[in-house]
Amino acid sequence: MSKGLIDFKEKGYVNFGSILSSEDASKLAVLCRQIYETIDKDAPSYFTGGVDGFNQLIIHDPNTATLINKIFCNSNIKFFLEQVLGQKYKILDIGFRRSKPGDRGLYLHQDGVGQVNMAVCLDDNPDGDGATAFLSGSHLLEKSAKKLRLELPPILLNTFRFLFTPLTCKRGDVCFFSNRVWHGRFRNKSKFNHDVLTLGLFPLGYRYYDQSWPDYLIKLDSAPELGRLLGSCEDLKTSVIVSNCESRELNNIYCDTEHGYSIQIEDVNYLSNVYKPLKLILSLNIIKLIMKIARLLFTPIRFFKSLKKTQILINKLNKFN
Repeated sequence: MSKGLIDFKEKGYVNFGSILSSEDASKLAVLCRQIYETIDKDAPSYFTGGVDGFNQLIIHDPNTATLINKIFCNSNIKFFLEQVLGQKYKILDIGFRRSKPGDRGLYLHQDGVGQVNMAVCLDDNPDGDGATAFLSGSHLLEKSAKKLRLELPPILLNTFRFLFTPLTCKRGDVCFFSNRVWHGRFRNKSKFNHDVLTLGLFPLGYRYYDQSWPDYLIKLDSAPELGRLLGSCEDLKTSVIVSNCESRELNNIYCDTEHGYSIQIEDVNYLSNVYKPLKLILSLNIIKLIMKIARLLFTPIRFFKSLKKTQILINKLNKFN
């Protein structure tokens, strides 16, 4: 078993380091930023909020597909992904994300069933500003963060930062994480933008809503390995489960002999027999305590806010009468 696979199974995430050459990593970063700076802000693929960015990267510029293709031609990456997702996995989402200075971060959560995200870092981020934050090993917990009511809001995630591990990286680093691992995003307290390319990888039979890729990209001569992995309209028709957190909460899990580790860890029977690191258990208990105290503190505040709203409504009704 490769070290990358061992780390992923233990932590729920792994950084493979630089797979692309320095020149290719720089070129990919430049192309992504050019699209971001020129894209119509009303375009359906553009989004803003906690982070800014856009989806469907290779549709905006097929030259990016040629560079991404080189990552999927790497033998170590191939072996890793086949072990984690099975041989028939598909890429259903490729996007660009930018964390700007002042970004407040994102709450602790989990994403779709079986999904594995690939992140290609487009700049150096040694301190993890605006980076994904992980509760290491939490993909091995039987119950979800939602069921345990432990989805920490950003302010608490950042306050108790010591419990979590940021996705620190150098430009060109290729990272993977299971969307089952509890993760959020640290605030960007730096003076710099931090950019990352993200790819959503899904096992056989799972789909990302109704998203597929056009044939001209699937058949692109300059990116044959990537094209083979892009989800087509036909793939969409045969996919039975929408990969989202709701499917997990409803235990709507589809298992197939073609599946790999990302579906194996959706099995409660498997997870109940997996060793849980002591650090994870301690962190989990601290998070439970944090949320218990937070609820005790915020309950009176919510009560008085509700009381104030009620009084305002009564005053309006009195005026009307």
